[in-house]
Amino acid sequence: MVGVISCAILAVSYLSLYQLKLKGLARPAYIVSAIAALWLNCFVLVVQSFLKIPFLHALAPNGNEPIFGIVQLLVLGGFIYAAFLCSSASIPADTGAMLSMGKKAA
Repeated sequence: MVGVISCAILAVSYLSLYQLKLKGLARPAYIVSAIAALWLNCFVLVVQSFLKIPFLHALAPNGNEPIFGIVQLLVLGGFIYAAFLCSSASIPADTGAMLSMGKKAA
C-alpha cells in the first residue's frame, strides 16, 4: 500500500519537474512530493529495521514502544528540515536549460 501511495506522489513530482519545468507552484509541489515520497520509503525502512535487526527488535518488539515513535519523529523532523532547506534555496532562472543538460541537440 505504501508503494502505491509513493508512486502516486512521485507522479506529481514527475509532472512538476518535466512537464511544468518547476515554474510557479510546480516548484513547491515538486519539493513536497519528492520529500514525501522519500520519507515514506524511509518510514518503511525504519519499520523493517525494527522488525529485522535483533538489537532494534529487542528495544521495540511490538512497534508501539516510545523508542520507535521517537525514531520515527526524528526521521520526520529531518525530512521537514530538508524540505525547508530546499524551499529556501535559490533556483536558476532557466530551469529548462538545467533539465536538458546531458541531452544532445537535435
